[in-house]
Amino acid sequence: MAGPEFGPSQLRQTVIIVRALYGLKFSGGAWHAALAEAINSMGFQATLTDPDVWYHATSKENGFEYYEYLIVYVDDILVLYHKAEEVMATIKNYIDLTTPTVPHEHILKLQF
Repeated sequence: MAGPEFGPSQLRQTVIIVRALYGLKFSGGAWHAALAEAINSMGFQATLTDPDVWYHATSKENGFEYYEYLIVYVDDILVLYHKAEEVMATIKNYIDLTTPTVPHEHILKLQF
């Protein structure tokens, strides 16, 4: 039965789903390929042991050199970088991402 998200004219009518994004055999692979293309274009490369862990050599303004990491789990992305917002903004140029569900005050920011 159609809920209120279908609009008042469709409310409580029988709905037949012809195609859903989630649940298709190739949905996960298509998502991973699109995300991998975006991350790869930013200069990251996947580790040899896990294709969902990406790294890139970088340095801070003071010359401190280190690796930045992106860790992907299904459709969640963890950014380990001192400019994480810039990385996510760049990914958003390639893929339509929703706003993070974790409030910014709950995100752990590490200084090194």
